[in-house]
Formats: sequence, C-alpha cells, structure tokens
Amino acid sequence: MILQQIIGAGVTLWAGYAALRAIPAASNSTTTASTAPAASNTVDMSPSTPFSLDADPAGLVRLPAVVSTRIGVLTELLYSLGMLMFVRLIVDYEGWTYWFIYIWMVGIASFVFAVYRAGLTWLELPQRTKDSKALRSQMLRLAFSVALILIIAGAIVLPGLFLS
Repeated sequence: MILQQIIGAGVTLWAGYAALRAIPAASNSTTTASTAPAASNTVDMSPSTPFSLDADPAGLVRLPAVVSTRIGVLTELLYSLGMLMFVRLIVDYEGWTYWFIYIWMVGIASFVFAVYRAGLTWLELPQRTKDSKALRSQMLRLAFSVALILIIAGAIVLPGLFLS
C-alpha cells in the first residue's frame, strides 16, 4: 500500500513538472519571437557560430520546436493530465488525514498554473511548426496523449457505469 502511494507521489510530481515544463515554452517563444528566424526555432550549431547562452540577446535559450508551438504546449498539458488521471485511477487516497492527498493537490495546482500561463501566451504562439519532420513528431505525441487520456478516462468511468 505505501509503495503504491510512493510511486503515485512520484508520478504526480512528474506530472506537475511536465505541466510546468510547458510554461517556458510559451514564455520563451513569445519573448524571442522578434529575434528568432521565422522558419526555424533551432540554434545554429555550425563551427562559425559557437553555441553559448549569451548568443540570444534576451539571454534565453531557444527550446526545441516540439514545445514552442500551440500543438506542443497542448501536447505537454494533455500528457501531464493523463499522468494525473492515471495516478487517480491506481492510488487509494485514504482521506484528508493522509499525506498523499496533499501531494496530489500540488500536482493539480501546478497543472492549473501551467494552463493559466499557457493561456496567457496562447495567441502569440505559432499554430504549428514549418518543419514537416517536427510536425509529424508533434502530431504523434498529441495522438498518444489523447489516446492515453481516453483509455484512462474509460477505465475510471466504465466500472462505475456497470456497478450502478
């Protein structure tokens, strides 16, 4: 029982981190939108321009194209929601007096904060990337996140339907 809750706490904290990981993607891409080239969100790694953190005038490192678009941010948020739902499916909470409910609430609060921050910068993000390989990767990750949520939601809801 305690091992299940420790693993659930780890997955919950990872889900909170995954939700918060979408925040810099939204804020960095809007901050560097004026300096970033329109066709690419990657740093030039050729020998003529050595990589350094000071290469960007704002002092920010550009994130990969996977999380610098609306589809990328949506994918990260759906992935973290799927993990939070999975923990809800497998872990017994044992009421308000047990420690796990508070870790669960931290995970939910970080998800809510990430959705709020992503909503603030949603309009400035590009809809999708121009690179076809990165677009396929984004769509595959989005499809996996949606399938994960549908499977877990079905596993949560269907037993309740059959019991009533």
